[in-house]
Amino acid sequence: MAARDDNMAHASSPSVPICTEQSSNSTAPHRVILQRPSSAGSRPASVSSSLSSSSTRGPRPNQEICVGEELRIAVDIALEKFRLNPEQKELEFPSSFTATERAYVHRLTDDMGLKSKSRGKGSNRFLTVFKKEDKKAANSSARFQLTHNSRQQIHNLIQRFPLTSKERHELLPRTERITSTEGDLDFVLPHISLN
Repeated sequence: MAARDDNMAHASSPSVPICTEQSSNSTAPHRVILQRPSSAGSRPASVSSSLSSSSTRGPRPNQEICVGEELRIAVDIALEKFRLNPEQKELEFPSSFTATERAYVHRLTDDMGLKSKSRGKGSNRFLTVFKKEDKKAANSSARFQLTHNSRQQIHNLIQRFPLTSKERHELLPRTERITSTEGDLDFVLPHISLN
């Protein structure tokens, strides 16, 4: 049955090598690990690193991280929910994660603009993810450099097609927009009804 599962896994996507790793329990299902075609050897990085003398270390900064697809999906969903929930300030991952799995979470959180920290030693090592509290970036405007040619083109467009007053109003920050009808009534004579 295990050989049949391996053949089916290889047949389903021939361009991506798939290797399976079976736990010591014969009734446990195979763990499928996807690899990129360019990786060397028939074993994924997580399996081959467990055979080396430094099995407790995760992958190096530029090294490819090979984790199970189930873990990838679960971590992606958990981090996306965490990022979208403004009330949740930190997210803790279990101590059962391997060094490679923690490295995957560290790299993913960095790409998502979050902070992560591993604490503890040995089997009690766990990972916590935090939202970055960057007050300076929240209050500042985004800035980017334009070339002289780009600035000249923008200037020409604004000269040829000037902004209308409605467009100017829409470009104001929300706090500065006046949408109510209250305020100064210019060019209107004060009038009091005598009813």
